[in-house]
Amino acid sequence: AFEMILTEEEEIAGLPESALVQARASARAKGLEGWRFTLQAPSYQAFMQFAERRDLRQKLHEAFVNRANGGEHDNRPLIARILELRREMAQLLGYRDFADFRTEVNMAGSGGAAIEFERELYDRTLPFYREEMADLEAFAREELGVEGLEPWDEAFAAERLRKARFDLDSEEL
Repeated sequence: AFEMILTEEEEIAGLPESALVQARASARAKGLEGWRFTLQAPSYQAFMQFAERRDLRQKLHEAFVNRANGGEHDNRPLIARILELRREMAQLLGYRDFADFRTEVNMAGSGGAAIEFERELYDRTLPFYREEMADLEAFAREELGVEGLEPWDEAFAAERLRKARFDLDSEEL
């Protein structure tokens, strides 16, 4: 249900032509002027990756992480009920919980084994994640003037870093 309608050229700075064509068509389909950005993947991803306006990336990001979390589209009661039904089904079939039911035929074999695998993977990758994030934060600060890299800055900074270091443009790719 969320939409962000932009009407000023400066609000769309940095966005590639393909994203602008799509956003313009989306706005026109709704009888609106300007550019319409939504939480649908092609619209959202392009905006987060290329839009220069940090405040607008923040607005879109916050709408994205809060989707289905209130109002007429609040899915939280449904999620609780689905989890109850999954637990009930697993126990009726003789499993301790839904995780054991779902992972029995998979490589993990049990919910506990899956959690242990995740913990091991987390421990092994955390140092690399921290190093890459420190590098991205330094690039954002030094090259983009962004202090305190926030979640709505990450795709944008990563795209700029790829372009600067590797001459790789996701839009061209």
